[in-house]
Amino acid sequence: MTTFGYYLDLSAFRLAKLKNHLETARLLPSQQILQQDIDARFSCLEHYGIENLAQLQKALKTKSAVQAFASIREKVARTQKKGTMSH
Repeated sequence: MTTFGYYLDLSAFRLAKLKNHLETARLLPSQQILQQDIDARFSCLEHYGIENLAQLQKALKTKSAVQAFASIREKVARTQKKGTMSH
């Protein structure tokens, strides 16, 4: 991972590495929600082409972007739930 001055290069920090860290780390109680439904959450990010922290930061930079992403996430979750119910 490279740095620019005092900053990490977020484009070099892959989401797979973050997911692995979240799955294996001992998190504070307030952070443990990050481990819930982790496979579906990261699958959603991958589905929309988000591969690293720089892309995630850009996708969630503003309140309106967060709301738009959340509505997409809810639609994907409903679609996946319907798909599993039909099996």
